[in-house]
Amino acid sequence: MKQLEDLDFADDLTLLSHNHAQIKDKMNTLNNKSQQLGLKIHRGKKDQPRS
Repeated sequence: MKQLEDLDFADDLTLLSHNHAQIKDKMNTLNNKSQQLGLKIHRGKKDQPRS
């Protein structure tokens, strides 16, 4: 069975993880890739839902 890694909605992205280390790694990867592509993450729009 495959697990979802992220959910993409138009210009929004939701990263999914099981622990803090995974989300931190995914955020670092997202930041690095977005910088390479010249994209910016709007920090004011970010949410951190709790489980």
